[in-house]
Amino acid sequence: MISKSEWQNADRRSRDRVDPPPTFEEVEALHRGDLSEEEADRVRDRLAQYPELARVFSASFAEEGDELTQEDIEADLAALRRRVPVVLPQRRSPSRVLAVAALLIITVALGGIVVWMVQHGPRRTITTRVLYADGHRGATVQTPIQLSTATDYLLKPVFRPARVYREYRLDLLDGNGTTIWSRGGLHREADGSYPVELSTEKLSSGLYQLVLYGVDGGNPDRLASYTIRLSAP
Repeated sequence: MISKSEWQNADRRSRDRVDPPPTFEEVEALHRGDLSEEEADRVRDRLAQYPELARVFSASFAEEGDELTQEDIEADLAALRRRVPVVLPQRRSPSRVLAVAALLIITVALGGIVVWMVQHGPRRTITTRVLYADGHRGATVQTPIQLSTATDYLLKPVFRPARVYREYRLDLLDGNGTTIWSRGGLHREADGSYPVELSTEKLSSGLYQLVLYGVDGGNPDRLASYTIRLSAP
């Protein structure tokens, strides 16, 4: 049986430790005397770490007596069972923990998307357009290729050069002939195109020209041009 002095000693030994509370079975085995001395000490240490449990047991200690009676023990255990929902921490099931973790991940991801949209605006549509060179579209009067400033493009200008070059370059010129950007290091794809991305977000409406060059060490050779008209939606 547990004595008042044993309880106090266990409390002093375990002030700086944090362990899970003992189970009902361990407490009952302790009071029945079924545990070894080492196991009994561990149960007492864990009990001493939970003041609410300590008050349940210490409430039956006699002021002068050194040991608890069997009736005191049974009363203590009954009180412990009544109060354990308040005292014992609830263990979360793995599925609940995973669900909470998944919710946190989704919340963080959505928050990142919202921040990106605030900073960059909604994602723009990207459309693939195959372009045929001026003079190769079968019309006497060349009509500009119509594109919209509301859409970004993956342009695929098509052209078969008279000879193969080491690499190719595409320049985008505005209506005044000023180069807006240049994309080098391109290679002819199997479909005969030279893919390049065109963002129209910061471009004004008007005429532009995409020019294809063949690069092979010396001055680049101008191979083809593609007249483009950008229009607002």
